[in-house]
Amino acid sequence: MNLEEWVSVFNLDDTIISEREYQLSGITYIEKTISELYNTNFEGLIHSAKYKGIDDIWEWTCKKLNLLLDTKLTMKWLYRLHKPRIRLRDDINLVIKELEFKKAKIAIISDSRSITQRLKVQSIGLERFPLLVSEDFNSVKPNSKRFNQIERIWPNKKYVSVADNPATDFICPNSLNWFCIGANWITDRIYLSNKKLEPQPDKWLNYPHAVISTIENLRNSN
Repeated sequence: MNLEEWVSVFNLDDTIISEREYQLSGITYIEKTISELYNTNFEGLIHSAKYKGIDDIWEWTCKKLNLLLDTKLTMKWLYRLHKPRIRLRDDINLVIKELEFKKAKIAIISDSRSITQRLKVQSIGLERFPLLVSEDFNSVKPNSKRFNQIERIWPNKKYVSVADNPATDFICPNSLNWFCIGANWITDRIYLSNKKLEPQPDKWLNYPHAVISTIENLRNSN
C-alpha cells in the first residue's frame, strides 16, 4: 500500500531510542575518561551513585576526586558531546524501512541541544531524515514552530506524530489536526504518562509495527 501522502514525525528520546540507554552510554564514557585522565579506577562509581539516588552526580564526582565544583560543567559537556553507544531496536528499524518502502515521508523531532541530538541520530544511522531540534529553532514543545516547518516542507499531506510524553508532545499536533500515536514500547522511559491529567494521543501503541497498520487504517477510512 502506497503511503506517499503521509508524513510520519517521530520523537527521538524514548520513542526511537531509549534515553536510559543513552544515559548509560554517557556515564560510562565519563567514568572511562576520568579513569584515564586521573589515573584512578572510576568505572562503575558514577553509575552506582546514580542508582543510589544521588541527584547531582557531577557534583558528587567532583567531590569524590577533590576537584573544584566548577569542573562539573566540563563533565556535563563531555557527556553531552560524547559519541553515544546506543542501538536502534530491530522492530523500530523495520517500521522506518517499511515506511520508506511505502514512500511515506519521515522526520524526527526533539527538544534538546542540536549537537547532542545529532550525535544520537548519527549513532543509529538515521541522519538521512530531517531532524528538527529545539535549539536550532529556539523553541521547545508545545510551541508550533517546528510542526509548522514540517507542514511547509511537505505541504498538503496527512500528518502523524509518534511520541511518548503527553505533557509536551501531543498538544501542538493535536491543535493542527494531526493524528497522534503514543509510543508505549520503551517501558523504562524517563517520563511515564499520567493518563488522568495530561493530554493524550489518539491511540497508544505497545509495538512499533502497529504504527504501519494504524496509518493504513487511517488511509482506508478517509
